[in-house]
Amino acid sequence: MILTLPVSHQIDAGNIDRIPGIQALEYKTPQPLLEHPGPRLFHSSLGIVQEGFMAYCEENIPFLNTHDMVHFSFDLGPAALKVETEDYYYVACSPVLDDDQLSALIAERLQLIKSSFRGRVLVENLNYFPTSAYDRVCDAGFIKEVVVENDIYLLLDIGHALVSAYNFGIEPWDYFRAMPLDRVAEIHLTAPGQVDGKWRDLHNVPTETEFQLLDKILDRVPFPPYLVIEYYREFAQIVAAYKTVADRYSKIIK
Repeated sequence: MILTLPVSHQIDAGNIDRIPGIQALEYKTPQPLLEHPGPRLFHSSLGIVQEGFMAYCEENIPFLNTHDMVHFSFDLGPAALKVETEDYYYVACSPVLDDDQLSALIAERLQLIKSSFRGRVLVENLNYFPTSAYDRVCDAGFIKEVVVENDIYLLLDIGHALVSAYNFGIEPWDYFRAMPLDRVAEIHLTAPGQVDGKWRDLHNVPTETEFQLLDKILDRVPFPPYLVIEYYREFAQIVAAYKTVADRYSKIIK
């Protein structure tokens, strides 16, 4: 396991050394880089299907290559070219693509990205909500199909996967093990929760529930994944969360 810190408004050159065990940094926007000797990763919150995504790639991949980013990751989805965010989930603003259209579009775009980006390409599992914008793209079988057929890797977001399982009405581990765990190169770790009785990813500090799932996942991942704790609120809690992980997994941290 490679402990990785997401660079956020909480992180700067003056406090990064206070977080234990950090071996890599994950950036989410092109920006001046922090001084750190470890690998750099880049994660976009845009989805590969979204209108404008390829223009975003064309603009930003030169920055990723120039700064030797080892991963470029982005959401697998949504199911329509145009979406809007309503509260905390997507709603489709253009026709929802069918299976064949989705597969063809994703394959075409992945080929273009792989031809220009020098590192690993990863797709991240979205969290399922019952709107048409999530049709098919959150199905574990579809995620596996895209990863395997396009010879890429999976960024497994545990919080997203738990939300999907709960909203699908599936036992969580059944959902996890149906995904291509042997192609997991990176893991995002947070705890989801319920608001007004509805599951969503709250980006809370991981709990024993998430750690027990992580234990099972790590048993099935064939190479050390980068592990990112996606908690962005109190700095002291960020430090504590990384210390918990560093202590719990001290024997397998690379």
